[in-house]
Amino acid sequence: MQATQWLLLVPLPVGLVSCQHLDRSAPSPDASVAVACPSVLSPVLALGQTAQLPAYTAKLVSQRDCSEASGAPSRRTRRNWAVELEITNTSAARLPVNPFFATLQDDQKHSYVTSLTGCPSILPARLLEPKESVRGYVPYDLPFSTHAITLAYGPTLRAEAQQIARFRLEP
Repeated sequence: MQATQWLLLVPLPVGLVSCQHLDRSAPSPDASVAVACPSVLSPVLALGQTAQLPAYTAKLVSQRDCSEASGAPSRRTRRNWAVELEITNTSAARLPVNPFFATLQDDQKHSYVTSLTGCPSILPARLLEPKESVRGYVPYDLPFSTHAITLAYGPTLRAEAQQIARFRLEP
């Protein structure tokens, strides 16, 4: 098996910066300008931690079961569960915030979007001014069998990988 690594190549004459895949078994054409490329994915964080991204910070403040106490739990197959997020605009431009920008994926690769029901103080959909923060719950309708999930939050529905905050938790 060949060892490979991503490198950042900076062609000095034209000043362009690009990431290219480097095969360690082949010599670098000019090792003096090759620099290791930073990861394009943000790290996966845990409950209580804050993701620092280029335009905003996202903190996973809490999680809670929002299921109603009525009904026999043994007959229910799904639960209303929510994460509490705090989003802060750290850029000089307005930043869109929306509960639909937060999606869940379980270990079986099933994806979930918010149900918008069951937990008061829903994360509002609005534009944040620079330095402004907002906090609220993003509820989901999850099967009881869901145990480990990854929450991804990006400032748009099609956010680039380096703009997405990721959190790993167990409902």
